[in-house]
Amino acid sequence: MILIEHATVLTLDGERRILADGSVLVDGRDVVQVGPAASIRQGGPPTGLIDGRRRVVAPGFVDTTCTSPST
Repeated sequence: MILIEHATVLTLDGERRILADGSVLVDGRDVVQVGPAASIRQGGPPTGLIDGRRRVVAPGFVDTTCTSPST
């Protein structure tokens, strides 16, 4: 698991909260937890730790533009 901690986190919850001191816990391709840094709890030590201070964690953006090959 990778823990991104103490970042500014833009959420996609119903209230569209912005967490000034937030953390995100990621397991493989899955976001496991998002919340205030003090509330994120994992079962053991993360395999990776990213200091998110002075960083913004935003929802993924997907480019859905498709182009067909030239004929």
